[in-house]
Amino acid sequence: MAGVRFAQTLFFLDSQMIAKFLNYHSFAESNIEGIDFILASLDRLLSSLALTLDQKYFLMNRQCTKYFLEFQVKGNDKAFLDRNFRNIYNDSSVLYSIAEGATPTLPTHLDELILVRDAGITELLRWEKNSLTLLTAVRLQAYVHMSCNRFFSTDRRLREMLVCDLLRRSYEKNLIRFDNSKLSTTEK
Repeated sequence: MAGVRFAQTLFFLDSQMIAKFLNYHSFAESNIEGIDFILASLDRLLSSLALTLDQKYFLMNRQCTKYFLEFQVKGNDKAFLDRNFRNIYNDSSVLYSIAEGATPTLPTHLDELILVRDAGITELLRWEKNSLTLLTAVRLQAYVHMSCNRFFSTDRRLREMLVCDLLRRSYEKNLIRFDNSKLSTTEK
């Protein structure tokens, strides 16, 4: 029962944040501010659930694998995803922050929406004694789906795949950067 209560409260907190965002901000799905909000929201949701960089990457990799199979992503589709990442990465302060290992920040009015949700999650985790057992990989995948799904009005699963791919690639860049920095310090 604790798992259901935990999921309901998390869903409620995330829903409040998304509703406020959609009510107060004109959001076109191609708008970089909207994309940055989705990316920062999802990354910080995972951080507030105490996932490490490795765990975030693993989770996004699992999500992408699932969607790549569902949409039969192959050659040209992968080239499209590569272009999509490069185009958005050049304009997105959030993807750059994640790739550099920093907490993604947004304009203050948007950042506050995420901070309120994350404070609620922190409080929820404080009250749930078995919170770590509630965060199984299956549930985490459901939280990612739940969070992404409500931002889009059309092609939800496809857009969710694109968001997960953007995050996966940024986490991968960060892991590579981290591994390279470890190598350079051991060589000295």
